[in-house]
Amino acid sequence: MFKINNIPWNVGLTKNTNEKVREIAEKQRIVKKQLFKEGKLKIWIEGEHHSKETKLKISKANKGKLKSKEHRQNISKSKIGKPISEEHKRNIGKGVTGKNNGMYGKTHTKEVRKKLSQTKKQAWKDIDSTYNSKEFREKRSKYMREKINNPMSNIISRKKLSVSIKRAIEEGRLKVIGKGGDNPMDNPIHRQTQIRRLNEPEVKEKHIKNMLKGLMKRPTSLESKIIYLTTRYVLPLKYTGNGTYLVGYKNPDFIILDSFKNVLGLIEVHNNFPLHHPDNYKKERYNHFLKYGYHTLFLDDNDLLDENWESICLNKIQNFVSILS
Repeated sequence: MFKINNIPWNVGLTKNTNEKVREIAEKQRIVKKQLFKEGKLKIWIEGEHHSKETKLKISKANKGKLKSKEHRQNISKSKIGKPISEEHKRNIGKGVTGKNNGMYGKTHTKEVRKKLSQTKKQAWKDIDSTYNSKEFREKRSKYMREKINNPMSNIISRKKLSVSIKRAIEEGRLKVIGKGGDNPMDNPIHRQTQIRRLNEPEVKEKHIKNMLKGLMKRPTSLESKIIYLTTRYVLPLKYTGNGTYLVGYKNPDFIILDSFKNVLGLIEVHNNFPLHHPDNYKKERYNHFLKYGYHTLFLDDNDLLDENWESICLNKIQNFVSILS
């Protein structure tokens, strides 16, 4: 029998702090288990939903309640390792995209942005932070590799970056720096230093090799035929048209090696386009390589596109190699 203004005996007591409460909870657990086995107790069934009134009551009851740090950690631990289906992931994404996002059409204040920045910086500095864990680094590395290899991802990223930069300029958060003297990076001393470094032989050679790798799609279809001959007939050639070998800052397509891996001569593969002035091209390239002590064999599309290209090119290469040897 309950009395008005009577304080229950178990107020503030839990299973962890009181033996009597622990005993009662254990008895209730056993009784519920037995009732469930007998079919007299119905548990929550997947697919059933609370009514709108019940949801509203639960929402009001939980509103304003702050979970303790320990409580949040326990929730986090319970979620770790639980796989989420791709459909579930997509649904989560839809739930926070566009107008469904709580920040849709809004912007953080300067104070909030500053706090977020400081929190993030501190998290990266903390050794025990999630950001410094091995799992996070591996996930981020995998994500970045996939993003780089996905051309559409790069296009989307550039568009997003373009929009964000335009918005920042309009809001005055980003200043457009002019060219020449208005640009603080346009320092005459810095510019002279860069020019001097690029004129250093080692730096210049490395720079040219990197440019060749980035600009040229190699090997070409004609070069691929010579690579085929090299493999099939075990010719003493090495493909260098991808910028791996330079002679006076110019890149030969193939080098001819002796048994000691010394370079004996060079092979150039090219098209006879009239606009390219093939005769001048051959003369310039031959004289340039000759200055460094290398004779050059030229193979053009007349040789490589002929029906008997294999025998024609093979004979020319073998004769040239025998002369150099």
